[in-house]
Amino acid sequence: MQAREYFTVIGERKWLILVAMIIVAVGAYAVSVGQPAQYQSEAVVLWAQRNPGTAVLGMPQPQVSNFPDLEIATQVGLVQQPGIAEQAILDLGLNITPEALLRKLSVSGDGRTSLITITAVDATPQGAAAIANAVAGAYARSSRDANQRSLSSAADEVRRSLEATHRQIAALDASEAIRPSTANQAELQASRNLYGTLLAQLQKLQSAQELETGSISIVGTAVADPVPTSPKPVRDAALGLAVGLVLGLGIAFISNSLDTRLKSPEEASAAYAAPLLGQIPDERTKKGETVDAAVLAFPDGPVAESYRGLRNNMEFVNFDRSIKTLMVTSAIPGEGKSTVAANLSVVLAQAGWRVVLVVVDFRRTAAESLLGLARSPGLSEVLAGTSELASAIQDGPAGLRVLSSGETPRSPSDMLGSAAMRLLLAVLVESADLVVVDTPPLLAVADAATIARWADAAVVVTRDGMTTREAARMAREHLDGVGERVIGVVVTGVKNSGAARSGYDIYSGYYRKE
Repeated sequence: MQAREYFTVIGERKWLILVAMIIVAVGAYAVSVGQPAQYQSEAVVLWAQRNPGTAVLGMPQPQVSNFPDLEIATQVGLVQQPGIAEQAILDLGLNITPEALLRKLSVSGDGRTSLITITAVDATPQGAAAIANAVAGAYARSSRDANQRSLSSAADEVRRSLEATHRQIAALDASEAIRPSTANQAELQASRNLYGTLLAQLQKLQSAQELETGSISIVGTAVADPVPTSPKPVRDAALGLAVGLVLGLGIAFISNSLDTRLKSPEEASAAYAAPLLGQIPDERTKKGETVDAAVLAFPDGPVAESYRGLRNNMEFVNFDRSIKTLMVTSAIPGEGKSTVAANLSVVLAQAGWRVVLVVVDFRRTAAESLLGLARSPGLSEVLAGTSELASAIQDGPAGLRVLSSGETPRSPSDMLGSAAMRLLLAVLVESADLVVVDTPPLLAVADAATIARWADAAVVVTRDGMTTREAARMAREHLDGVGERVIGVVVTGVKNSGAARSGYDIYSGYYRKE
């Protein structure tokens, strides 16, 4: 689809899109208003990467990870462990499960700063702040307990070393008492020095264990914020409008893709594989009533001008006047082919053409009624031999001659396909520049396909947004089946369709001024 086609679809279904936007926006607003208020509060902690046991013993600390975001993500996961939530519940004296508390939390971290933000949501601002602080406190205590366990483990290791060194000193003392030697004395002195060092390390570890605060520092305490974070009806309604717009556009384009009607003159031209000869808007009175005989009722109006434009295009297509018999038809009833046939015949006659309009639609007498002429005697009486051609032809406006349909015969298709019909058209052609034949719709009855054998060319009339692509395809196959040449398409009932509409507005404004 081109950009113009997108805008056309939106314009045709603007009310559908608008309704979708309103429904979703009102629904979002109603749901938002009905929700209880929720308050939010944040506590911020700082994580320090270190091992307290190795730090006290003076051992090298592990280097900072090359993936700080991964380390922080690990800590974020630890904050959201059920054990932390359970400890926070105990601290606050809440009567909820750890899973319920975790649903009130959202935790995020920043690997560039080692900061972890704990966000809590609750029905009261005080409750949100208390939960955030309790979780931060439980997390800090958990870190402290882990570090104290590290110190305790290091102290136990030093104690074991002290015991082993003490045993070694005792053995060396006993050996020295039995057999003194310089080597024993040196080894004994080294063991005593090691014992003193280990004892000093044990004392440091015990002191550090008592003073250990953990790797987590609470740098931002949560405070109660009286402004609720939700619901926000205005924001939710605005989001609903946006969602409704997207939904409405989706529905509009889906319905457009499922709609197989010919929705533009260009589509009609492509469907019938013929050029677009004219686009005819509807002529209406001030009361909204449709005027079929537009070239007679409003000869200076925009619709009459559209028919004159159609006449000019017809003269261009038939510049050599090789087309003597022109069939005007449509795929289905109600597309305006009789109206086009009558008005086109009038404007051709007004331009000096010798035109005969022959109505072969026995079932509907739109053309002769439009021109205010009698139905009988007409074509059926002439072909049946009950009336002479000269007496059956009626004089219409601007020198137009009209042969009406007459009474409906028993077998219209047989009558139209007879040699008498062919001879009649040949006689009419002798005294006219063009014979316009108003036929029934191609898909309604077989009459149109029958008369097509005697016509030089055909003009197909289609109403904007009425005929389906399938109907147009079948109508085209009917004409191809009898070897009829379609010289063009006329689209009736156009509204906002490109050049036709702009021309309609130009002429409408011009004649209003006059």
